Amino acid sequence: CLEDARDRIAHAFDGRSEDVVFTGGGTEAIGLAILGSAGDSPARIAISAVEHNCVKEAAQRLATRFGWTIDVIPVDQSGAVVVDSLQDVIGPKTRIVATMLVNNEVGTINDISGIARQVRRHAPRAKLVVDAVQAFGKLPFSVKTLGADCVAVPAHKIHGPKGSGALWTKHA
Repeated sequence: CLEDARDRIAHAFDGRSEDVVFTGGGTEAIGLAILGSAGDSPARIAISAVEHNCVKEAAQRLATRFGWTIDVIPVDQSGAVVVDSLQDVIGPKTRIVATMLVNNEVGTINDISGIARQVRRHAPRAKLVVDAVQAFGKLPFSVKTLGADCVAVPAHKIHGPKGSGALWTKHA
């Protein structure tokens, strides 16, 4: 049953089932999180220099169709977001910060909690969108402690059906 599946996914996230939305995959979940967090007026989106194409494409869509500015967050030699550099990239006009939990090419694990602290400090209105596609089912995480506003995952990484995924969204 669908509600059973929602409960199981929420349990895997350490979240509430009412905060889980099913999607057509990880890519769709990320697009929904980014485009759904945009709001009405143009602002800024910060993405890491090594983001998956679905994040880049969603950011580019905001830029070309709605006048957003894309800021690029630097990464170190291993592909990890340089947390201390965030203060130079984000600010009060930043509305979305998007990064991956685990790098899809080299496996680097980002410090999402550290990133979340910087986002709250320097861009308090911004939503933190986390691509957890490569982490889901391999790296335990809790949405309660990550500090993210949205976390996107696919089903196929945990032997679920291809073409399905989920988006967890923090509700106040």
